[in-house]
Amino acid sequence: MPQPQKFGRKERMSFSKIETVLPMPNLIQIQKDSYDWFIKEGLAEVFEDISPIRDYADNLALEFVDHYISDETKYDQEECKERDATYAAPLKVKVRLINQETGEVKEQEVFMGDFPIMTEKGTFIYNGAERVVVTQLVRSPGPYYEVTVDKSNNKLFSTTIIPNRGAWLEYETDSNEVISVRVDRTRKQPITELLRALAYDSVEAKVESERRKNPGISEEDLHKKIRRYGEFRTSIAASLQEGSNEEIYAIFGQDDRLMKSIAKDPTHNFDEGLKEIYRKLRPGEPATFDSAYDLIEALFFDAKRYDLAKVGRYKYNKKLGLRNRIANCVLAEDVVNPMTGEIVFEKGKRLSRAEAKIVQNAGPEFVWVESKTVEGKAVKVIGNNFVELSGYVNFDPAEYKLPKRVFYPALLACLEDYEANHKPAGRLKKAEAAKAMADYLYSRRNELSPKHIILDDIIASVSYLLGLPDGIGTTDDIDHLGNRRLRTVGELLQNQFRIGLARMERVVKERMTIQDIEATTPQALMNIRPVTAAIKEFFGSSQLSQFMDQTNPLAELTHKRRLSALGPGGLSRDRAGFEVRDVHHSHYGRMCPIETPEGPNIGLIGSLTTYGVINEYGFIETPYRWVDKKNGIVTSKIQYLAADEEEPLIIAQANEPLDEKGRFVNQKVLARGDLGEIDLYDREVVDCMDVSPRQVVSIATAMIPFLENDDANRALMGSNMQRQAVPLLVADAPVVATGVEYRAACDSGVVVLAKNAGTVEFVDATRVVIERDDGLGKDTYKLLKYKRSTQGTCINQKPIVSHGKHIEAGEVIADGPSTDQGEIALGRNLLIGFMTWEGYNYEDAVILNERLLMD
Repeated sequence: MPQPQKFGRKERMSFSKIETVLPMPNLIQIQKDSYDWFIKEGLAEVFEDISPIRDYADNLALEFVDHYISDETKYDQEECKERDATYAAPLKVKVRLINQETGEVKEQEVFMGDFPIMTEKGTFIYNGAERVVVTQLVRSPGPYYEVTVDKSNNKLFSTTIIPNRGAWLEYETDSNEVISVRVDRTRKQPITELLRALAYDSVEAKVESERRKNPGISEEDLHKKIRRYGEFRTSIAASLQEGSNEEIYAIFGQDDRLMKSIAKDPTHNFDEGLKEIYRKLRPGEPATFDSAYDLIEALFFDAKRYDLAKVGRYKYNKKLGLRNRIANCVLAEDVVNPMTGEIVFEKGKRLSRAEAKIVQNAGPEFVWVESKTVEGKAVKVIGNNFVELSGYVNFDPAEYKLPKRVFYPALLACLEDYEANHKPAGRLKKAEAAKAMADYLYSRRNELSPKHIILDDIIASVSYLLGLPDGIGTTDDIDHLGNRRLRTVGELLQNQFRIGLARMERVVKERMTIQDIEATTPQALMNIRPVTAAIKEFFGSSQLSQFMDQTNPLAELTHKRRLSALGPGGLSRDRAGFEVRDVHHSHYGRMCPIETPEGPNIGLIGSLTTYGVINEYGFIETPYRWVDKKNGIVTSKIQYLAADEEEPLIIAQANEPLDEKGRFVNQKVLARGDLGEIDLYDREVVDCMDVSPRQVVSIATAMIPFLENDDANRALMGSNMQRQAVPLLVADAPVVATGVEYRAACDSGVVVLAKNAGTVEFVDATRVVIERDDGLGKDTYKLLKYKRSTQGTCINQKPIVSHGKHIEAGEVIADGPSTDQGEIALGRNLLIGFMTWEGYNYEDAVILNERLLMD
């Protein structure tokens, strides 16, 4: 039965058979949330990374203590457009200069340039024009494993370990089963050379070398200078002392490929390994122990040069941790808890995913499992030794901004230190005790979850490669949306700001050496030009900072929700193959399979789906209704899942019939299973269900009525051509609508929404005045009249409320271009007559009424 449904001021008859279980999220939230994150956290992260700046002699230190963006802008948005100015506010930073010799401290507030501010509509006004920063779709940092088959039908395995910023590590096996490594895209060398170079004796030798050079050097200075000195180590990492063949075999076992790699390796210990790597990375330069050590240290263990980012650490832990590797494997030996000595699971047990998680959190460094390809063979699986923090503390780590997974040896050392030296005396309430411990762990968060790669990551990544021929572990699909993430406006701005600060750091260091130490001030040391230039360069000339497409409200909205694989650090349209452009099963509910340009950019530029949201790591999540399998009821509990999290689940579609209790009517349910395969499944095995049939497509495609009856190619053209409709003199909302028109118009920013509830006191063509219900005065809304858009179309707002009318907060009070009573109205509802008229309909010709053209 058709039901009347309110869309703003209009009532429509809804013929929908599926109830709306979840309203659509704000359609420009992707832009606003990201910019808010940058202002609140992103800026602070960059200052924290670069602070303190020290001079070469370590006499002066410049610290960034605090920062804020002022509320006062030089011009308002309209004035910026008229004056061709940038809508920006001053960024002020409190800077502290410390003289290390005298202990003197100077503090100053320094102006660091005007920073562009995002408008309420999710755009920036730069040099008078509205611009949109397009979200970029890039390969996520993390380890990736691949298998290829050579001419002799041998399987060749390869690994690429990608950081967010820093040197790549690439392993590969050849037809002779020798494992080689490329460090930072240089020449190949046997993998054992890298393992030898990372042996712990190299650190001890470096400490001795520093002590010889500086006899009076303190332990504290040694720790600062040599990052890996005193670093927490697992017993596996610690057993790599000299980098000898015996130590390598003791860690990984007597593996054939390792033996063949050692036979190819001309080095025998850490000293030779270090120098050999140095010769490959710096050919022609004399290889001394100190220079070779410093190079490796800077390449991998300096957080300023090697940065995993939050997402990189998450991907490393997910791929290299024991949980996903040993799930569904049979144990070849008992698993013992290293702390208590008790047996967690006995030999011969096949581990489920939940049991594999228990094993990982018990903290064993390795587990022996049975090979899936060679009967009777035991395979040693070495993890990177990260455990879930929640299993070791009695509070929720997320509440205190602590990492979910932490390095086990560092956690044990921190907990021990807290108990011995930092635990507050006396009895504390549970909440106070939790906060005291959380604050202490937060102060050591960079040790608990290092921002750079650690030796255990490298050992685990080699172990993963060695396990692949035995069926332990999985290879990766690079086009899967679990391996591709979004760089939103906040992250792009943060990266640009970091570039500017890094350039400024060099200037500050040079000025520190030149200027008089006693007389200098923070202001005199800092030159803000590199920072402002980096931001100007980004907004003015970056491929991702684009003139807003303002043809109509839908064009604006789509532009803000666009996902581009092009741009700096992305793909180039000439080199992108067919696979990366193709629709992938992981796009379901995340990236629209229909809306993409025709031509050279096909598949490289996409659009976010109606319900798609972005999680803290930059992966797109889509909502599902959870099924209570115990009672067989589809619950109202909504869970957002990223593409890799939904892989093991069976998901029913939104139009699957349910009875009044919420149970599936049909015994066999059409659902998506492994790798997105659509099949019939028993209703008892279904895990979750789509929230809406609309969640698969973008907002433009969702405006096409009866989309399921259209050919995909024609729907693609329809989605794209809707954005090209110019605003008409008389807007006419569609007779047949899909229900998204009202939300699209509201979120696009072209209509005027009431900020507070109240009664209309005055209305004319240029403004609406509303007396507020809460008695806090009047709200005045100025309307835009006959303004020029960036595309040369006309922006004109018309009031749709009358004097004395009561208005609710969030209600539309004025229509913009191409909107009718608060709904998007892109074209006209035509009365069509079909007739052959003197041959004028030849070759698809259409005869139009002259009045239609005039309106």
